[in-house]
Amino acid sequence: MGHRIFIINSDNSIDTISQKSFHDFCYRNEPALTRYAGQEIHVAMVLYTLKDKRPDQIISIDSLRLTVKNDGSIDLDRRLDALRLGMNRIDQISTKRTTSTPSKTVIDAKSKFDERRWAQYNPEIPALAIKHILRKFSDT
Repeated sequence: MGHRIFIINSDNSIDTISQKSFHDFCYRNEPALTRYAGQEIHVAMVLYTLKDKRPDQIISIDSLRLTVKNDGSIDLDRRLDALRLGMNRIDQISTKRTTSTPSKTVIDAKSKFDERRWAQYNPEIPALAIKHILRKFSDT
């Protein structure tokens, strides 16, 4: 198994970033993405199988939107909010299996706002960007 990380630009072109840079940015809170300083970036992570140490088959392409602070490091508040939303989604799925139907008179506004933010943090990848990603894999 392998993975590659791409930044999807506003024109749906893509930039490849190294796994080390992304790891340093996401997990070590280092200013590893200074090129994108002060921006919100759309990240695509491609998971694939290897054959003879070369990419063979794409398994999935996941997407997330992250905020890069002015120094090139990750906005931890935004990252933690995205993690909280993910945990809430897991909790909602598990409680839907065990609880009864909610009342028709009570509106769960928090849940609706969380869903909207989840969609903003995890946008769909435009078809043109996917085409560029697939072209990168066919070139290798």
